[in-house]
Amino acid sequence: MRYKILVCLCFLSTSILAQIKTPDLYGAWVVTRITYLSGDELPDENILKYTYVKYYFAAPDKLFVSGIYYDWGREGAFDVVGDRINFKTPEGYLMNTLRVLELSTNKLVIVHGSEHG
Repeated sequence: MRYKILVCLCFLSTSILAQIKTPDLYGAWVVTRITYLSGDELPDENILKYTYVKYYFAAPDKLFVSGIYYDWGREGAFDVVGDRINFKTPEGYLMNTLRVLELSTNKLVIVHGSEHG
């Protein structure tokens, strides 16, 4: 009986990870628009409005973040838990967590929290 429960839990956790951690996530993603969750634009004086950011997700758990289009950027790691992508250092320490709102072949919408929510 315990074995069956363990197998079911393993299957369930695999299916939850499969919701986000699919081949659709792997590859390069360039930030093209940053807005508040309400849809309001950032003010012109906010530097994030003009910042170039590229995320590159490589199987099975490698992450590269770059602020220069021709550079891979610094290496890190990632994992997916539910609808959240955890960015980690190469040693495995949690650095940041982003929530995925939408993921398709050519669109990734993520939410980054701030000190104000």
